[in-house]
Amino acid sequence: MQIEPGVWAFYAHLQTGSVAVEIGDQVATGQSIGRLGNSGNSIGPHLHFGLIDGPNPLTANSVPMVIDRYSLTGSVDPASLFAALGDPEALALQRDATPQPQSGTLPMNMAITDFG
Repeated sequence: MQIEPGVWAFYAHLQTGSVAVEIGDQVATGQSIGRLGNSGNSIGPHLHFGLIDGPNPLTANSVPMVIDRYSLTGSVDPASLFAALGDPEALALQRDATPQPQSGTLPMNMAITDFG
């Protein structure tokens, strides 16, 4: 979806039929736009998000961005991730007892985050 001249927002792996906004809608911070899905070559629901310089995510380049705020709520155990390739039930999520607010950073790989 184009969000300004020369910049498109790219969301991949949302559940089919769960997208709650349409092109041209104004979206407020914290508003739900859809539910995470499990499409593609994956073992669990996840989101690929980026800002890109063209409408085709396969040929566009990334545009720098900063996320204002989110909470780090846990991580995926790396060893369990590889085990889950053969057995999806082996995926182990390590939840933090207290979410850790973050600002002006990007989540690391295998981080569990809450943007609400």
